[in-house]
Formats: sequence, C-alpha cells, structure tokens
Amino acid sequence: MKNVVLCFGGKSFEHDISIITALIVLKKYRGKYNLLPVYISKNQEWFFYPKNDLSITLFKNFDAEYKKNGFKKVSLEKDQLCYKSLFSVTKLKIDCVLNCCHGGFGEDGSLNALLEANDLSVTSGSSTALGICMDKILSKYFFKSQNVPFVDYFSFTKDEFIKDKKSVLAMAEELAYPVILKPSKLGSSIGIKVAHNETEFIESVKVALEFDNNILVEKAILEDMKEYNIALMKKNGKVIFSPIDVVKKTDEIFSFKDKYIGEDSTSCDKFAFKKNHMGKGGSFVSEQKKWEKIPSKIKKKIQKYAYKIYENLGLCGVVRFDFILDKNNNVFLNEVNSVPGSLAYYFFVPSIFKTMGEYIDCLIEEAIFHKQNLTIVKNEYITNII
Repeated sequence: MKNVVLCFGGKSFEHDISIITALIVLKKYRGKYNLLPVYISKNQEWFFYPKNDLSITLFKNFDAEYKKNGFKKVSLEKDQLCYKSLFSVTKLKIDCVLNCCHGGFGEDGSLNALLEANDLSVTSGSSTALGICMDKILSKYFFKSQNVPFVDYFSFTKDEFIKDKKSVLAMAEELAYPVILKPSKLGSSIGIKVAHNETEFIESVKVALEFDNNILVEKAILEDMKEYNIALMKKNGKVIFSPIDVVKKTDEIFSFKDKYIGEDSTSCDKFAFKKNHMGKGGSFVSEQKKWEKIPSKIKKKIQKYAYKIYENLGLCGVVRFDFILDKNNNVFLNEVNSVPGSLAYYFFVPSIFKTMGEYIDCLIEEAIFHKQNLTIVKNEYITNII
C-alpha cells in the first residue's frame, strides 16, 4: 500500500481549522492509500503520529506533552519521512502529500515549494499558483487578464497610510462608502471589516494593519447581495464542477464564525463533526448540504469564470471559488481558496463521490498523474561552462 503524508497545522491563523480538517479526513477515510498524519507545529516543526487514534485533545497542550502522546519528530529527506528511535532511524517512503494546511505557508505556496524541491507529488497546485491566489491584490491582476469580473477596488500599504493618510481617505471617498477592508494575504475573513464612513474606515485600517502591511479596499455590495461558492477539481484528467452553494451568513460579510463555528463557539470537539449546514458547526465543517436551485444563466457564468481561473492559472486539486451577485444579477469573482476548509469535501460527497475514500483517492491520483506529466518536460540544460 502506498504512503500518503497528510500534512496539517502549520504557522497560520487557520492552524486549528487545519487540525479539524485532518481529523475529519482521518475519521471518514476508507481508501486505497496509507495515510500518515504529519502535524506541523506553529514553530514549523514536523511530527508524525504513528497510531490511529488521533484526536483534538492531543493538541491542547502539544509542546509539553507530544512525546508522552506518541508523536515522533520527523524530517523530510527527498521522498522519505525520517524519524529517530532509540537505536535506529525509521524511513518511510512517500508517494504523495495531501495538503490540509489552510492559510499561511500551507496556502501561500511555501509548503508546496518545499515539497516540489523534494520531488514530491502534492494535492494542491504549484507554489506560483497558490501564491497568486493567496494574495488578494495580486489575484485581481490575474482576474483582469482573464476578463473575469471583480468589484471595484484600490489598495495601499502601511507606509502609504502613515505618510499620506489624506490620499488614502480620498480614494475611499471616491470609491464611495460602504467599503470592505481586507488584509491582502489572509483567509477565513480574519481582519476583514465593513466601513460605512471615514471614522469606521480609519478604525478598520487599524484592525487590518495588525495582520498585513498591504490592504485591499473593495466597494461593498450589501443591498440584495448574494454569495455563491463552487468547487472545482479534476477526475480522470478532466475538470469537474461541484454543485453551487448559496452562502448563509449572519452578518454583513461571511464571517469566520459562519464558516467554521456557527452557533456553538465553545469547543472544536463539538463542531468538528456536526451534521447540519450552518447553525451548530458552521458552513465549512458541515456534513450535509441543501443545494438550492441556481438560475441557469448565473450558474453558467460562475462555472465559466471559475474554469478559466482554474485552468489558466494551472491550479490542481480541489479549489473553492467565492462569488458575489449584486441586485442587478452581475456576477463578480471574490476569492480563490486553493486549500479550502475541510478540503471542501461536502461539495463532492455524496453528490459526485459516494464516500470520502473515493474523493481523497481521486485527489491523490490526480496529484500523482500531474507530477508524472511534469517529469516529461525538460528542466535541465547542459551548458558545459564548468
């Protein structure tokens, strides 16, 4: 049986959500591969858990108790996972990496670059593609190149705001309130605020600058606004579309709480495996979806725009696209999530794949196939200079 490293955790504001994704996958997976859970701590140390009883309680006091709980500190050596025992070194051959690290280095391309350098297959896209998706400002340039519509925006840096606050405020006035401020490289709605006037704008800037030095400001579409999510992946080498989800939110924006916590914010243990959409458990950890019927014209536009970005940016694995619809039925692409919460399995299981096993196996097989195709291309030129 081939070994697949399930990477989760990492230095990210979505660290805990990544742990939950890993637990969901391990709980539900019954497939053809041997999943090796590898936890990456907030200090970027790698730990392998060799037993099959991984639970969220093992992470509550991790640094003090990881040895007692059976975690093995590991290193990556090309296509092998290595760890030391008392008198020997164990080496496990790796056939693929299932990337479950949301946000941070798991989604900005850093982890993928490391894995690519070790000649490994990985279920998320190239480091370049991930980096573009993670940067909300940079991604706008790519959207524009593909003629994919997005809402009006401007951006500024921390230095620009400090040196010339009046100019930034003037741009906000020109864009017209209300506006949404977003840290450029953060996910899960963290640090995002809606500003209805200049006073709120300045306060929102203070919040956003706690998370990033580059800030995106978008025109807020609030009146009769709808939000849609769709996920894309490949099966047998061809792009397939998930059903389209109509987003339910409790505030002006789709918040972190809406996505992951819902009504119950008391414990990750309680919401990790809830079965209802929204309410207790949040949207992105639910196990059931009630798919609403989408007008055909809207559906085709969403599929068209998502497909263009997925294919032309060279994305791989499962990718979730977030869209906005205004009161005039104009469709705008909001964000691209290249390592979505709970791997967006709820979009495809059971609507397309019968089980989590079939779904994860497909992601792994497409990653291996993609890597094999890359090896056909020459990546070395002999110059004889030295």
